[in-house]
Amino acid sequence: VVANSTLSLVKQKLGKYADKYIIIRTQEELHEYLTRCIDNGICAIDTETTGLNVWQLLLGGVCLYTYGQKPAYVPINHVSPITGIRYDNQCDENTIKEELQYCSDSNVKWIMHNAHFDIKVLLHTCNVRLKCYWDTLIAAFCINEEGEHKLKDLHLKLCPDEDEHESIKYSDLFKAEDYLSVPIDVAYLYAAGDAIKTMDLYDYQVKVFAQPNMTNVYDVFMNMEMPIIDVVVNMEEYGVLIDKEYANTLSIKYHKL
Repeated sequence: VVANSTLSLVKQKLGKYADKYIIIRTQEELHEYLTRCIDNGICAIDTETTGLNVWQLLLGGVCLYTYGQKPAYVPINHVSPITGIRYDNQCDENTIKEELQYCSDSNVKWIMHNAHFDIKVLLHTCNVRLKCYWDTLIAAFCINEEGEHKLKDLHLKLCPDEDEHESIKYSDLFKAEDYLSVPIDVAYLYAAGDAIKTMDLYDYQVKVFAQPNMTNVYDVFMNMEMPIIDVVVNMEEYGVLIDKEYANTLSIKYHKL
């Protein structure tokens, strides 16, 4: 059971966002929100899970944001802290699959932070595979490889909103095994903000890459780093065959160069 002190801390730290974020509980609401994403041609997405092992974790919910809308949290597997029974009035994995595929088929540009993880989470839990247009984590490394690159720390440093005064991380509020037991009307205060933070970083990074001295770096980011994401996901999902003899030949060649 999630401690009352934890719930109080979440509300104390994040209650100011209560009217700025929304909860999406039905497929109809989700479809309407994603239709706005299609209209804009872009959507930031983030996942909330019970861990980092994509073969074992559970998907707690999905966070979404597109321009002109409030950041949204879509709860999926939140349960009663008393009975452990899944709450009604949540979307399920099949709904997420159908609606996200609807967006992808409409060529929505997906913006993510650490896309490699979220792509695999949605693939393993919802059987839908998204293609990331812009990974703000990789872009941050391309712009400046030094320093912090976690979403909330980056946002606080580069583009904080007027209500943001500290970087509040998941571990500051919850235990991994507790998250599904966090009441939905509390969880959304933490979760929904990740999507708009990701979009804020995207907007910031687009302007940085537009500077004349960043032309070559932008080329590396868009034409090398971003395509590699799908290659790495495929390698980890299906395996990779290595020709050791040829790899050794290349090693000798390139070490000389």
